[in-house]
Amino acid sequence: IEAGLLKEEWGSADGLHVVDVLNAFDYSKGLSDDLASMKRSEFMVGTTLYKGSSSLQLYFKPTFTPGLSAMEGRWSLLPQTLTLSIKEPPKTASWEYAQFALRGRTSIGGVDLGLLYYRGHMAQPGAVLTMTGMTTADMDIVYTPYQLFGTEATYLLGQFTFMAEGGYLLSKDRPGSDPTLYNSKWVYLGGVSYLEPTSNLYLALMYNGHFVEHYDKVEPNALDVDQAQAFDNKAYGNTLTLA
Repeated sequence: IEAGLLKEEWGSADGLHVVDVLNAFDYSKGLSDDLASMKRSEFMVGTTLYKGSSSLQLYFKPTFTPGLSAMEGRWSLLPQTLTLSIKEPPKTASWEYAQFALRGRTSIGGVDLGLLYYRGHMAQPGAVLTMTGMTTADMDIVYTPYQLFGTEATYLLGQFTFMAEGGYLLSKDRPGSDPTLYNSKWVYLGGVSYLEPTSNLYLALMYNGHFVEHYDKVEPNALDVDQAQAFDNKAYGNTLTLA
């Protein structure tokens, strides 16, 4: 059993993940090549049970540490033409925001497989905007309750490593009708890496993306939190990365 301010990593891919949800990220100072350094440590209690080649990890977090974003300046995603008055955020250091997670892993036929479950709140905040003028508004911070059902897999073939992750984020707002909460969405990742043993040259190719459910209800509302995070006002977003 371990307890304390911890940073955990979920997922089979190398650095980039779509099911790594135990720790929120700090984007207030922009992006870093070292994603682990952007994670916010959070108090949690964890234990791991073993049986043969299988393991089961259990986590409990009595409070919730949300992600951080820049509210102004070059790293802010908020409209620069809008002046916001942010009200007192929710008190997330309470039992109301307690979280639970588990991760089961095993090996079958040379493939390392994992099943993931998380119940808590999305790290990125939603918002209730109340316009008080043409360029001014009051903003209430809201965090979306959700569950993650995920999977991960890794397969080694010589110098090649094949990786896959996938998950379904089941939001409290299943119909997608609440503009202040994030909709349910699918996330996915596939990748392959190569390690040249003589020179230690390492190359990785990753493809990842997401699909937001009920985006037809999001599009007409410019204040919907899903539209604020959408790329090119689309329900999906896909990225190919070579590193």
